[in-house]
Amino acid sequence: MLLLLLKSMLPLLLLLIIVAAIANERYKKSTYYQVTHNPYLAMRRDVGKYGEYLIYTSLRHMEQMGAKFLANVYVPKENNETTEIDVLLICSKGLFVFESKNYSGWIFGNENQRMWMQALPAGRGRSHKECFYNPIMQNRAHIKWLKSLIGEDVPMHSVIVFSQRCTLKNVTLHSQDVCVINRQNIVQAVSAICQRTPGCVVSEEKANAIYAKLYPYTQVDEALKAQHVANIQKRVSPAAPSGGTAKCGGCAGRDGARRGNSCSCRLIQRWRKCRQSGKRAWGLPALRRKTGCKDGQKRAKCRRPILGMLQLPCM
Repeated sequence: MLLLLLKSMLPLLLLLIIVAAIANERYKKSTYYQVTHNPYLAMRRDVGKYGEYLIYTSLRHMEQMGAKFLANVYVPKENNETTEIDVLLICSKGLFVFESKNYSGWIFGNENQRMWMQALPAGRGRSHKECFYNPIMQNRAHIKWLKSLIGEDVPMHSVIVFSQRCTLKNVTLHSQDVCVINRQNIVQAVSAICQRTPGCVVSEEKANAIYAKLYPYTQVDEALKAQHVANIQKRVSPAAPSGGTAKCGGCAGRDGARRGNSCSCRLIQRWRKCRQSGKRAWGLPALRRKTGCKDGQKRAKCRRPILGMLQLPCM
């Protein structure tokens, strides 16, 4: 019986192998692979890298018009630190700096708030909320250090790209120099920016010079990448208190766990701060105890919005 089952599945397996081999060969011919050297399967398993690759595939037709792509550009900052640009497009209309957010769910945020929110379905009409750093501010920091590296005379366009699996439920923008879109609208958004930019602002010679200058910053070693991650973790994750776990002295109830603490940001998975008392707890269990508010205030006063409460540095 098992042998017959294997024989029946053999044509399907062979077809999958052939399709994967063709996709791998096509991927190796792409500029994204030639710059990043990420293996095909590793790229597909990594949600972030796959989102970057989809941005490239959506716009690679611009290569026929002389555009150039770079990915994972580690731009130097002060204090020997770096900031990473996901995807960079160099063309005659300037530099397009893409920040990729390959998220799902509902997205809420305001351009002036440091924290945005992602709402994910949790079943039975409930939702699970995650906070993440404002991608507009994040990309502005990328552009700031990029300008310090190549000069202020090159026009740069900030584009925040979310996946088509998410809904930009309530995203408020105030500036004209930033674009927040779903990935399926990236071609229209880039074309609109190009149409608003008169003439050729970056010559072919200038574009080649910028590419040659920035390309080495995509070929950094693993030690620098590890240091980049360590610097981010150092800024957003305070050290654990000595002597084991610390108990929260304020909102320890369920509402405190969801709203009274700073946030449930995916960058800070264990460190929480009580809004009312200012004390911190290492780990969620201390905040999830259903003991109410220990400082004598009503639980209703602990229900405060979590957006903008956590001050994270730019990455």
